[in-house]
Amino acid sequence: MRRAKSLAILGILMGTGLSLVGWSQEWFTFEITEVAGSGSVVVSGIDAAGAVSAISLGLFATVAVLGLAQSFWRAIFLLVSLALSVVGAAMVVEAINSPVASSVGSLSLASGVANEETLNALVTSEQSSAWPIIAIVGFCCVVVSSLWGLLTMRSWPRASGRFSRPETLQSQNRQATDAYAQDEAWDSFTQGGDPTRTD
Repeated sequence: MRRAKSLAILGILMGTGLSLVGWSQEWFTFEITEVAGSGSVVVSGIDAAGAVSAISLGLFATVAVLGLAQSFWRAIFLLVSLALSVVGAAMVVEAINSPVASSVGSLSLASGVANEETLNALVTSEQSSAWPIIAIVGFCCVVVSSLWGLLTMRSWPRASGRFSRPETLQSQNRQATDAYAQDEAWDSFTQGGDPTRTD
């Protein structure tokens, strides 16, 4: 079914876009002690989970080729998108569970302290936004869409364009062979002569 294929591809595309939007926003806001410098430190998903962008780009590339691939490669690309989305969601969850550890780079620049244990002592408060959750929702959408694609890919229409040319050529060769066999049978029946001719 063309609709099943469209739903799978659209779901992967929308989920990837949603995770990328969530990744690019502010995730954490830290308050650090006066000794360490001053004020608030805002950390985005770009700093807390930088590898998410590479995962999202990989998912976009998967979508680009999924619609043109044959059945075997469809399964491979859907499995790849499933694995990438699970890894991406796990990375975001890890950042949520350990906000200071995932934000060491930004906190070090703001405070001049590079040691994670010291930074934990200097941070007086931490607030998380909803954007990491939105990124996880995007990856979950990709997981569901990939599973849907794996379950329905046998009903997807055949790939068009250059992927179908070998099959068309085989069909033409088969028709030519059948026509030749019919001519041979006719010649054998008439012994090469004209059966309508009377001497």
